[in-house]
Amino acid sequence: MYPNERFATNPPFPEFGVVPSSQARPPVGAWDQHGNDVLQMLAKRDRKYVTGFEDLPFAGFAELH
Repeated sequence: MYPNERFATNPPFPEFGVVPSSQARPPVGAWDQHGNDVLQMLAKRDRKYVTGFEDLPFAGFAELH
């Protein structure tokens, strides 16, 4: 399940909702902005996201990669 989250600075803001998916599969590959393989970090069940990106002024946002 994925939350209905979008970055919107002006109304109309997205309504809260959950978007269910079926037959979801784990990713087959994931890389950071330097080309490092971060799949194992992302695959850990206790991790919600990959770390190591440059901090930006908006929580939850990463630099382009």
